[in-house]
Amino acid sequence: MNTAYICLAFAAGLFCVLLADAWGGQFLGSVRGGADWLVLNLGYSAPLFCIALLFVIHSMASLLKELGKDECSSSRTFHLEHRVDIGISLLFGIGVLFT
Repeated sequence: MNTAYICLAFAAGLFCVLLADAWGGQFLGSVRGGADWLVLNLGYSAPLFCIALLFVIHSMASLLKELGKDECSSSRTFHLEHRVDIGISLLFGIGVLFT
């Protein structure tokens, strides 16, 4: 199975859990309640957090694709690993500084 699909499924599952928590387990609630929950917990950092999360998912998928090759380049692997580290640091920084 492609690793990008695994990462996408994980992100979708996490999003569903967050929405279920925001709506108090009532899936038929309004979308406005979910938006209010995001603003309450993430403030205006929600768009930045989503962009950084997409960057990390893309970087991890690229790294896993590179590692799955028969002959992977060590410099390319190092570069992709560094991108994942930067993305995780961004997520941590946004979570700590902006919320």
